[in-house]
Amino acid sequence: MVRTDSPQRKGTASITDHPDQQVYTVTLENLQFGDSGWYWCAVEIGGSIDDGTSLHLTVPAGTQSLSVLNGSRVTGVEGDMVSILCRYGDGLRGKEKKWCRIREQSSCVTAGGGGVYQGRVRLDVDEGQGLLTVTLRGLVRADTDWYWCEVGVRQVPVHILISNASTRTTTTTTTTTTPMNINLTIITLLVTSGLLLLMVTVTIVSWKLWQRNKKTPLAERRDTSQSATPAETGDDVTYSSVVLQHRETGEQAPPSCVHHGDDVTYSSLALQ
Repeated sequence: MVRTDSPQRKGTASITDHPDQQVYTVTLENLQFGDSGWYWCAVEIGGSIDDGTSLHLTVPAGTQSLSVLNGSRVTGVEGDMVSILCRYGDGLRGKEKKWCRIREQSSCVTAGGGGVYQGRVRLDVDEGQGLLTVTLRGLVRADTDWYWCEVGVRQVPVHILISNASTRTTTTTTTTTTPMNINLTIITLLVTSGLLLLMVTVTIVSWKLWQRNKKTPLAERRDTSQSATPAETGDDVTYSSVVLQHRETGEQAPPSCVHHGDDVTYSSLALQ
């Protein structure tokens, strides 16, 4: 025996209390054919049993089996949808299929050989695969409860827990393009292109100047203020003699005869 106070687990059996739903859950794991039999659920108040009910559990073998493929506990989020996959054996093919809310027997949705849609619940039957698919759409918090899949006389419980949509964490990255962003992008591209063009132009001009200076003879790049450049072969050359005379006597003077106090006129000869 298991209790909500203690022990909450014994062997393959465990119990969980849900006071907010006024429901407690008994789970039997690793069911075997020998687990079939009568069981008792009771509520104890003040040390004595206040109320209770009995149920008969049948663990079928082989073709009469019924199970939930995605587990007996399913979770969902408000506004979304959940699907429950109920697998049944060959012995249950062609039997009536139902989906029921345990506390509301009138809420049962029945499917025939194909499928049916009722309210927010859809049932799809695949007899070839032996599969009953239950889809519950537009989930709300009030959908949290115990349900069961029923095929013929077999039933299997499923608990659905719906959480608030705000508890789901979603990361969304949004990129917005505005006219201002577009203008800034265009300006940046233009400035970058202008700088690149300027660098290329400076590089080309510098290279051409270097090439021109490299080809110019050294004689052409000397200062023009230097002394006369010797005449090249083939130029017409005129030679002149300069005779020095005294200004007062008119006599010819030696080339080096210049007295202190004489007025001297210096001349420069430029070759053309």
